[in-house]
Amino acid sequence: MKKKITNLKKKIKSLQIKQKVKDTTKEVSTSTSKVNYIDPRITIAWCKKQGIDTKKIFAKQMRDKFSWAFAEIDDDPEFVF
Repeated sequence: MKKKITNLKKKIKSLQIKQKVKDTTKEVSTSTSKVNYIDPRITIAWCKKQGIDTKKIFAKQMRDKFSWAFAEIDDDPEFVF
């Protein structure tokens, strides 16, 4: 019985932490940073250097929007910002 109570307390604590994180980050959009503040050439060059597929970082709409950056990086594979 004590073990069940201990496990339930741990679960409640975990859920409370998750809820607090959700509440504090609900107004933060990571995609906004990628669109408005970070030069896409930097992200694309980093992905290519690390061997990461840019589809995992940029949604299709963003890849279309930043097609100029993809073209610039493809033209110069040794791009350094």
